[in-house]
Amino acid sequence: MFINIFVAGKTRTKDKYRVVYTDHQRLELEKEFHYSRYITIRRKAELATLLGLSERQVIIFRLLFEYA
Repeated sequence: MFINIFVAGKTRTKDKYRVVYTDHQRLELEKEFHYSRYITIRRKAELATLLGLSERQVIIFRLLFEYA
C-alpha cells in the first residue's frame, strides 16, 4: 500500500520521499536533454541552481528521460 501525501514538492511513499518535478523543471530539463544527450559538470551545476534541484536530481531525471 502506498501513501501519497504532497509535501513541498515531494511525495511520501511507504518507505521514502521522492521528488515530484514541477512543470517548469520538467520542461527545462526535457529541452536540455533534447538539445544534447550529455551535459558537462558545469552545465549540470547550472541547471541544478537554476531549477532549484540538486545535481543528483538532474542526473536522475536524465536517466529517467533516457529510458522513458
